[in-house]
Amino acid sequence: MFDDLRLSRQYAILFCLLLAFMLTLTQLRSVQAAGIVGDGTPASCTENALLTAVIGGGTITFNCGQSADAPVTIMVTARIALLADTVIDGGAP
Repeated sequence: MFDDLRLSRQYAILFCLLLAFMLTLTQLRSVQAAGIVGDGTPASCTENALLTAVIGGGTITFNCGQSADAPVTIMVTARIALLADTVIDGGAP
């Protein structure tokens, strides 16, 4: 009987450690996953740059050198699959 209790306790501890590890991995992924589209010039803001930025999810921002008078448009030719939680922040108020 004591052996069964000890085994149950070991499984409970193992489960808690595994759960804590999984939660830590989730937090690390969301910190690392983010992208910036562009390098400060309108020509750098392309569909490929957007595709690269959304790969890991997270918050996607843009650095296209645009102003309110001359916004930059990225032509997207196909649907982009978002495989992780993603926020696309175009910077508009």
